Amino acid sequence: MVTPVAIVLTVLVLYPLGYGIYQSLTDANESNVASTIGAFHRPATYKFVGLDNYWHVLSGADSDFYPRLLWTVIWTVSCVTLQVGIGMGLAVLLNRKVRFRGFYRAMLILPWAVPSFIGVFAWRLMLNSQYGVFNEIITAFGLPAQDWLGT
Repeated sequence: MVTPVAIVLTVLVLYPLGYGIYQSLTDANESNVASTIGAFHRPATYKFVGLDNYWHVLSGADSDFYPRLLWTVIWTVSCVTLQVGIGMGLAVLLNRKVRFRGFYRAMLILPWAVPSFIGVFAWRLMLNSQYGVFNEIITAFGLPAQDWLGT
């Protein structure tokens, strides 16, 4: 049971992570990576540069890094503060005895709940045994219709 999970984790997480780290240690850019356009194949010409890319960014040679990092921190702190503040304020407000409290609670829950219901109904229609789109596709290829949602 662990092997399939390990394979999926390796393919979807560990390989891209490792390849990204490897690429960060080279001088690869859009002009020196391998590419194939039609019958024309251009081989990769990038070189290993070690930690030079990191040194270039962290030493201040790239003057854009630190201002952008500062704005990222400001944006993150602002968003988290506002979301937590608004959420806590609404939670406190809706736990008090307020007129139409049930209506307000329902209005807050609906945007979260409705997409799930719409997804369920859409899949039920697509998998319908009589007029669902999946059965239309497989019967067009001469295969028998399936009762996808039957037991």
